[in-house]
Amino acid sequence: MSQTGFFRGLGITTMLAALAALGFHMVERISSHWPLSLGAIILYAVLSIGMYYIGDRTARAKNKHLFTNVTIGFTLLKMLTSAGIIVIYLLIVEPEDKLFILPFFVIYFLYTAFELLFMIKVARG
Repeated sequence: MSQTGFFRGLGITTMLAALAALGFHMVERISSHWPLSLGAIILYAVLSIGMYYIGDRTARAKNKHLFTNVTIGFTLLKMLTSAGIIVIYLLIVEPEDKLFILPFFVIYFLYTAFELLFMIKVARG
């Protein structure tokens, strides 16, 4: 996948995530939790950029297992970071209900789908 194609896809994914967050935050019970959604969009965009550059580099390495290790490592990092963010948010903000997590998971899903697509393209060369 070319760098231009990656950033085009990242821009589209970020727009979709922002639109989804905007739609969710129009609901009164979720509206005050927009900092979590904004933070998630920024975090996942940054992780996607890192994953693209490191994945692209390791896909061309002599050791083909390195690419797989990087992919698994980034996936684990993303999952653990996400869980940590949710736990910290619960402890600090103490939301009244659990609906605040809906936009977070939609954003997570959008970036995960995008990462899956671009990593497949990076792996193919």
